[in-house]
Amino acid sequence: MSNTDDFKRYICKVCGYIYDEARGDPDSGLAPGTRFEDIPDDWYCPDCNVTKADFTALEPRAAEPDTTAVASVWSGPEGGNDPDAIVIIGGGMAGWALAESLRERDPHRTIRLITADSGDYYSKPRLSNAIQREVAPADLVEETGPARAARLRIELMPFLRVLDVQRERKRVITPRGGIAYGQLVLATGARPRQLAFAGGAEAPLVVNSLDDYRRLRVALEAGAAAPERTRVAIIGAGLVGCELADDLSAGGYPVALVERAPGPLSGLLPSLLAEDLRAALEACGVQWHTGATVERIEMSEQGCRRLSLAGGDTIEAEVVISALGLVPNRALAERIGLACHQGIEVDAFLGTTDPAIHALGDGCEFDGRLRPYVETLRGQAAALARTLSGEPTAYQPDAGIVQVKTSSLPLNVRPPQQSDAGAGEWVEIVGDGTGRHLEYYARGRVAGFALSGVHARGVRELERRLGQPASASDEHRHRLAS
Repeated sequence: MSNTDDFKRYICKVCGYIYDEARGDPDSGLAPGTRFEDIPDDWYCPDCNVTKADFTALEPRAAEPDTTAVASVWSGPEGGNDPDAIVIIGGGMAGWALAESLRERDPHRTIRLITADSGDYYSKPRLSNAIQREVAPADLVEETGPARAARLRIELMPFLRVLDVQRERKRVITPRGGIAYGQLVLATGARPRQLAFAGGAEAPLVVNSLDDYRRLRVALEAGAAAPERTRVAIIGAGLVGCELADDLSAGGYPVALVERAPGPLSGLLPSLLAEDLRAALEACGVQWHTGATVERIEMSEQGCRRLSLAGGDTIEAEVVISALGLVPNRALAERIGLACHQGIEVDAFLGTTDPAIHALGDGCEFDGRLRPYVETLRGQAAALARTLSGEPTAYQPDAGIVQVKTSSLPLNVRPPQQSDAGAGEWVEIVGDGTGRHLEYYARGRVAGFALSGVHARGVRELERRLGQPASASDEHRHRLAS
């Protein structure tokens, strides 16, 4: 066997799962040391069910740089005066993806990345399924901020707040001085939606960053109680709520899931699949409270949290998580006068209403829609890098497929676009013990699909069929899913 230093890593372009040759994928029968090229073609990503064709090689994990090798901590304005610099605000996946794409195209231009945290690089989608795998927070970090900055030869400015942007002077104002820019990019992301609950208990936890995941692990491990003695209540059965419920229940935690809608992933899943997901999570021990809202959260005499629901029911839990969706971080953009609606409004070239400022990622709104997915931000980063390098390139949206990483019932869904939503019907093509294959037909064409279980692996084939003539027989047409 080769030295472990020779092993490579590959990342799923859809969900961010990383296949490490040194570790393999024992749950799927791939022993440690299995080379990527030796993986069978019918192997699929354990998180989102796409095939190995959707993986790409990762750069070797960089060694920690000597502190003199890279200006990883910015201390003042003397180094921030290059008027042609590209300055990126935001050190999440979108900001780093753009920095990497820019450096590939231009080896010399000054690139500066400002972030309020350390800038360490990790795949955010992995946060919602790391508990059952007992992944420590440190193991989620794929590359530290300084190491990534050194490899890409960019200037990282960590733990730095942005106070203002002086558009007329093209300067970003920070507590440590001004930073000049030729082009500014807002990759400010989104934050969890939080509601204030009466009752006096601490606000529920959220899971949207590595620091959030650290706090969750601390809460789950408080008192060193066994998982089965640590009850978890999750408010919201959307994408993150369902994935966390699936992950925590698989890790042995009793989970109660509260959702105001009649079922999970309301507005995304056809009713048949919503019922299937509900049943799959229930089979894992998840206790459902649908059509319910939380009115109060207070501490009980036993030291746990008591959730009072409208209607009189109560839930007791040691840990409470809020999973009520995301709100784009657009406050800075609004303050400096950029057009915003749901998020920061951008045109086909991801430009804002200021020609020198662009935006990408979870915080931007393109063509009236927010697109908070990994595949989207990678496509945006690639297009914007070309534009900022002198080759104007319009962003072409991907198909808009949503991967639901619930191991109890994997799902890949492409909901119909708004123009088709009321003009067609869901048709069940296959429904058996291995999952379901549903297609949405509008105006005689395939306008959407929903796949579960083993059928979720066929997502790319269905993606290619979007817009093509509907093919279901009359027999299938009588088996409507909703």
